[in-house]
Amino acid sequence: NKVYYWRVRLNVDVDKGGGWQESSFTYVQDSPDGWDQSRYDQYKNGTLNSLEFNSNTKLLEFSKTAFSTTIQTRGDDAPTTDERTYRADPGGRMGYLSNEFVGLTVIALNSTDLFAYNYPSIYNVQNDDGAGPYYSGQFLFDINNPVAVDGLIAHLNQIPAGYYVLGFNGRGINLSSLPQVAKDAFLQIGVVNIGNIGAGEPYMFWGEKGATPGSATEITAEYGGTRPARDQQIRFDKVYPYPLTQGNYITEQAGPAVKWNSASYEVKAEANDQTTYDLLGYNNSGTMQVLQTNLPPNSVDLSTYDAKAYPRMAIRANFIDKKDKTPPQIVKWRFIYDEMPEGSINPELSYDFYKSTIQEGDSVKWNIGFQNLSKYKSDSVHVYYTLTKSDRSIVKVKAGKIDELEAGANTTFNVKVPTLGLSGNNLLKLDFTPINNIDSYNFNNFIQHSFAVTKDKKEPIVDVVFDGKNIMNGEIVAAQPNIMVNLTDENSFILLSDTTILNINLKAENGSYKRIAYTSGLLDFTPANSTNNNKASVIYKPNKLADGIYTLMVEAKDATGNINTTNNYNIDFEVINESAITHFYPYPNPFTTAMKFVFTLTGNKVPDKIKVQIMTVTGKIVREVFKEELGNIRIGNNISDFTWDGTDMYGDRLANGVYFYKVTVENNDKSEIKHRRTSTDAFFKQNTGKIYLMK
Repeated sequence: NKVYYWRVRLNVDVDKGGGWQESSFTYVQDSPDGWDQSRYDQYKNGTLNSLEFNSNTKLLEFSKTAFSTTIQTRGDDAPTTDERTYRADPGGRMGYLSNEFVGLTVIALNSTDLFAYNYPSIYNVQNDDGAGPYYSGQFLFDINNPVAVDGLIAHLNQIPAGYYVLGFNGRGINLSSLPQVAKDAFLQIGVVNIGNIGAGEPYMFWGEKGATPGSATEITAEYGGTRPARDQQIRFDKVYPYPLTQGNYITEQAGPAVKWNSASYEVKAEANDQTTYDLLGYNNSGTMQVLQTNLPPNSVDLSTYDAKAYPRMAIRANFIDKKDKTPPQIVKWRFIYDEMPEGSINPELSYDFYKSTIQEGDSVKWNIGFQNLSKYKSDSVHVYYTLTKSDRSIVKVKAGKIDELEAGANTTFNVKVPTLGLSGNNLLKLDFTPINNIDSYNFNNFIQHSFAVTKDKKEPIVDVVFDGKNIMNGEIVAAQPNIMVNLTDENSFILLSDTTILNINLKAENGSYKRIAYTSGLLDFTPANSTNNNKASVIYKPNKLADGIYTLMVEAKDATGNINTTNNYNIDFEVINESAITHFYPYPNPFTTAMKFVFTLTGNKVPDKIKVQIMTVTGKIVREVFKEELGNIRIGNNISDFTWDGTDMYGDRLANGVYFYKVTVENNDKSEIKHRRTSTDAFFKQNTGKIYLMK
């Protein structure tokens, strides 16, 4: 077998997604598909319960818990009600000594398992719990006896390196009187102050064999106070890490599979190790189920398990070692199965994002490649997009579906996201999720792209025409005019399509505004239907209005809510129901090359016949102009489309000078058309006016 490690990262900063993605695979020649781990770096991603890997040795160890040691002792003159003892948790007392023992007691603990350093010796305190005496591992040396001092020195010298060494005083000794060779022996465990302890004074220490002198924890009486050292009691607690005796390791989940075949497993165990294996299955929602306990040694047949019910599996190895407190070491895990097809986003096939900065109302369009990387036909894939808006709210939408893909086949998925209401910075994420929600890898099934939406802040433009004409404020209009309100927006993406964008209001001179409802039948709304010309219109055909001055107010906004930031559109107009017409006024007058006629018409009807006769001073008619030539005549102020260029009816240029003109109007039903008086009537005699033609 050969294990290969690989890693990959985006070429961007870490905070932008440029962190390394690492994995490995094992090449086994002629092996069927599956999953295999046989190296330390592969095991690290498993789940360890009461186990841990030593990063230096790369060996599996039981996790540590607290091993608490407590020593209490006293000086020779302290109250005898205070005990002299050592206790451990777990473990309790070690040697069953009386509180008045004579000498110095020493305990050595294996730093690996916290078991006591124990061997037969006359100095090793024997306990008897009723089942016969046994050595406790707590040694007592009466240092008043030179032979016992030699025994103490020999004991300290033979304690293995790395062992923890603890000790404390009994009654009737003077530690400062120890010979130098004994003091030097204590230097081996980091103790340096034992030679400074006077006769009958309390003292305790925690050291380690092979440690630097001065590194031990040494507790003495408090000196310099009113209470003599010999009268004092001292107590101290020290905690060591303590290995557990059992734990389990759960492999990474193998799969997903479409068919399970077998699993194999192997550990390197020692004589006191106990190992059992369990088979774990994971359903489509990720819930774990114990499928089988106490698996056969080395391998198990998986062919009877339904991969649809449990597309992923794992092995749980249970380790116990109560004696050595060292777990077995992993050799390998292996699952053999038929793999689930693997689909992946592939930007190299297609990656077209329109566009990173976009006008509100336009649509973000993203075309992204997707490929079946496996040698199996893939299931269909649901595609979702998750939109994180500038206000941090999140929307998730199903964007579509990709049908089954043959092995190695690819396609391009297109998503379109409207931007109305998305002003500011946004994040768009695409998730490609297999229909059965199972895929070999998830990291290559999503991709994201940020984009900024420029808010539409420009208000729309309002234009109002009465009977096809833009009027001046206060102009006269028909009693039942055809009023068209046009609303145009420069945003070509968000069409003006709803009646809420325009409110029409009307009031009489001394009245209040009344909103014209769209249900009244007086309004006809035409929505915008082209992005090339985003214009909506309303035709307002009021009921016949009485004489008076009216004000039309238009409240307008675009589809995003932008309104005119200054004022609503207001226009005053006057209604006169009496049919009347003013004199026709030439403009300009005098003129040189061209002039038109200006006049005002009131009432509800344009006269059926209008005739203008232009004459010389002798009364000769040189030009006649009829209604059809004057152009589109409407109620209110009019300027004729007709332009007189100073020629006669044959097109010949007339001489300079004064010319008279006379206007006649009538209706076919002979109804009266009154003359509307103005301040310029004085310039007319017998309804005849003058035109001055000049070169």
